[in-house]
Amino acid sequence: MSFHLQQATLRANPAYKLVLYDRLPAEEQKALDELRHDPDFYGFLVPIEGTLAMKAVCRETALLFLTLQNPGSVPTYVQKLYGGAWEDDLFELILDDVIEVEVGGQFHSGAAAQALCGKSAPISKGHIGRLSMAALQYGEALGITKVPVLSRRLYDFNRLPATSEWHRMIPDHSALLAYAGIQPDGPVQSKLQRHWIAVAHSRANGWLTWTNQNPATAIRPDSMIYKLYVSPHPSCLADALAAAIATFTECAVPNFKLGSDLYGILRPDKLIAYFSSLEEVMAVADKLKLRLTGCPAQGVPFTGELESSGLLSWGMDPPQVPSIAWSPMESWRLWITNHLASALIAARLAPATGLSPWEFAMARIRLANVDPETWTPLPSLRWNLPDEEG
Repeated sequence: MSFHLQQATLRANPAYKLVLYDRLPAEEQKALDELRHDPDFYGFLVPIEGTLAMKAVCRETALLFLTLQNPGSVPTYVQKLYGGAWEDDLFELILDDVIEVEVGGQFHSGAAAQALCGKSAPISKGHIGRLSMAALQYGEALGITKVPVLSRRLYDFNRLPATSEWHRMIPDHSALLAYAGIQPDGPVQSKLQRHWIAVAHSRANGWLTWTNQNPATAIRPDSMIYKLYVSPHPSCLADALAAAIATFTECAVPNFKLGSDLYGILRPDKLIAYFSSLEEVMAVADKLKLRLTGCPAQGVPFTGELESSGLLSWGMDPPQVPSIAWSPMESWRLWITNHLASALIAARLAPATGLSPWEFAMARIRLANVDPETWTPLPSLRWNLPDEEG
């Protein structure tokens, strides 16, 4: 970091007040009751006025917020508590408007602090990187102020429109199977029947899902989940799917899924395979590159590029074990777009700076331990998981 927080003066954001969970009105306590199951949970930062959002905070953040009620330098205990990453962790709180930093005689947070501290936004690399930056610029231009709505628009970026021509070609589920090359007596269906088990009811969730017949390939529930995205243009779906299923079968892939309707195959992440290690993802991707040479790509934003056209990319989900009951599991891309949407909206609502909202979002996601140049997890990424037993 070119700007060093060790010499800076900090203060708790006076636009917030810290409220212990037990001091919330009874109705709010009831609505947020599940938060009490998180052992680190303390309470909320509640905005006194203005456009700031209410934030749930842990005990460590609450202690720092109380410590910095009077402006001062970084407390010694913070450096000891967070170790070598303390400056990034603290700057994350500044970008999130929890703590303010003094620059030029005034206190700033959020996008203003990012710009004034001289931190430039990273630039994404490759075809998928350009798609991802275009998605952020599109998201900024929409002017949406609700995080879930904006997150979904970012998530859906690069989905193809369901034109009348597509509807004529694929009017129903049977037509979709035929278009994808999964005819009842065809070679692809034969391979599926010999080596795979179709997961019942998955179609209701928008997917056709298959799991390997060999139970030894199953991914443990407490394992990290690595994903290979295969993103052919829908016009060559049948050839790409046949090549993918052949490769998945040869490599004993645990499971994979395909969009179950017209809208599912028009989305960029129409075909996804699941693994328990990144090494397995890379091995299968290397085989697929050879089989899919010349296949036109669509490309999945906010994923790690494995091939220059954007045909193959990867991501990483947390283990499917929620740390607390109220917290739903998020996919890799949804987790990213939720963070990006929050940053875009915060930057749009902040006073004007020399940094555009999409640039602020790029800088902010790095502090969430995602490399925005490649859209891959940084080694420092740690999911919030329960302690292992035994």
